[in-house]
Amino acid sequence: MRLLALRHRLERRGADKAFALDPASASARLLRGWLHYSHGRIQDAVRDLKAALATDGNSADALGLLSNC
Repeated sequence: MRLLALRHRLERRGADKAFALDPASASARLLRGWLHYSHGRIQDAVRDLKAALATDGNSADALGLLSNC
C-alpha cells in the first residue's frame, strides 16, 4: 500500500509541474484529467478534460477519456 501511495504522489508532482510550466497546455490538462480519473475523482477529471478540449478540440485522448466519465 505504501508503494501505491508513493506512486500517486510522484504522478501528482509530475502533473503539477507540467501544469505550472504552462497552465494553458492541453497536454498538462489531459495528464491531470487522467490522474483524476484513475483516482476516482471524476468531476475533477471532467473539468480538466473539458479544458484540454477547449485548447485542443482534436485531442482523441481527451475525447476518449471524457466519454468514459
